[in-house]
Amino acid sequence: MWLFTETSDGSIVVCSKKMLAATMVHTKNAAGSPLKVIGHTANVVMDNAKRNEKMVVIFGYSTEYGVLNAVQEFNFGTRQWRVVKTRGYPVTGSYGHSSSWDPLSRKIYVVGGYQSAEPAGHQLTNTLYSYDPASRTW
Repeated sequence: MWLFTETSDGSIVVCSKKMLAATMVHTKNAAGSPLKVIGHTANVVMDNAKRNEKMVVIFGYSTEYGVLNAVQEFNFGTRQWRVVKTRGYPVTGSYGHSSSWDPLSRKIYVVGGYQSAEPAGHQLTNTLYSYDPASRTW
């Protein structure tokens, strides 16, 4: 199990439950740092082509940007963050959703949460998306 969180001083921390990997600390607003979000989900998946693990962080709410439809990746091998460009179905971002990695289909399934609604506000949804982290396709 991996933990992805922000500390009270604004640093981003990534570490394993058993501390098998070194704790990763990213200073506030450093280049290559992840977008700061709450209500996101994170799944660790195996990249078939390169045989390394990456953490896929899906959606979330940002106090700066609002509800995001962004997908972020943290590569454990290179220890690099990136916001990835996705393709396929035009998804609507959410926060407070659930997601799960299915190793058989090799997809992450994302369901529910709160989405932006017009006029200003948020509404609960029961939308189900599937995301293929290898091709970055919804």
